[in-house]
Amino acid sequence: VLTKANETLILIASGTQILPFDRLFSEAWLPEGRTRLFNLLRKVKKNGVLLLTGDIHNAQILRTPCVIPEIGYPLYEITSSGLGHYCKPNCDLIIDHILPSYYKYTPTINYYNYAQLDFDWGKRKEDSKVTIKMIDIDDRVRINIDITYDELTNKNNKGDEKCIDNISRRFRPIKEYLTFYLNKCT
Repeated sequence: VLTKANETLILIASGTQILPFDRLFSEAWLPEGRTRLFNLLRKVKKNGVLLLTGDIHNAQILRTPCVIPEIGYPLYEITSSGLGHYCKPNCDLIIDHILPSYYKYTPTINYYNYAQLDFDWGKRKEDSKVTIKMIDIDDRVRINIDITYDELTNKNNKGDEKCIDNISRRFRPIKEYLTFYLNKCT
């Protein structure tokens, strides 16, 4: 299906998160399935791939911290969950500070929420963009970002050769966690 797809944007949905593989405790894809997905995306070399996920009782937008070779752009993951429930008070503090992720692109929204994606196709494919809004139960927009088609295209960017190894590591060395925490505290 991906090989034949000619769409401007390709949305891949999953019931659980895909990118944040580096948290000490997380519900994540099994390593083999995650690696298969990345290898498939590298093989088909499609522009405009966005990941849509849920099941973590909060909302956040994630992004790979590097450009994956052959894909040529960072992958974004839009996670929204909590329409009927959310992680109880201060859960966002745990997620953002005790269980850090190098993929975090926006703050965590720990409240009833839903995601709204608005597509602006522009006059040309290159002018397309998607606006992602995380909206809470009081109709307040808590996250509002634009991702342009240009950000989701391979511009002959070979990417970071170590990227796939870095994002495939289940746990990071303790030094990296300590550095992460020290940077959070300063």
